[in-house]
Amino acid sequence: MIEVLVYLALFGIIFGGSLSALYAIIESSDHNRAAAMVQEEGAFIIGKIDWILNHAQSIQSPVHNGSTLAVTEFDGPTATITRSHGNVLIQRGSNPAEVLNNANISIISLAFTHTNSLGNGIDPESIEVQMMIAATTSSGRILERDFYTIKYLRK
Repeated sequence: MIEVLVYLALFGIIFGGSLSALYAIIESSDHNRAAAMVQEEGAFIIGKIDWILNHAQSIQSPVHNGSTLAVTEFDGPTATITRSHGNVLIQRGSNPAEVLNNANISIISLAFTHTNSLGNGIDPESIEVQMMIAATTSSGRILERDFYTIKYLRK
């Protein structure tokens, strides 16, 4: 009888350990999936902003710092990038604004810093972009990541 109790206790310990390990594996997989999604979305949005700035003839806003970027493109239309309700929106010319990110993430912050050229040939005009993206895993854990880039404008 004591032998059966010992075996049941050992089985319970092994079974409990297995369940704990399985939960940790599932949680890790969920976290990795959310981290990959945040990384991909951030790289995509930064890439789109970089693409708009590659075609920029002049910066309309921000004058110095702001949450909206408006540029006049070489081919004429104005492109505007802004954050609204946890999304990054891009609008080119009179076309309707389009959401750049997917619904599974939220844009916590988006800031642009415009630095004018000093005219010395060393310090060109630039736009600095800072953005924070968050995603929630299926277990309710929030994962946040900061993105940063600086783009020097060609004239």
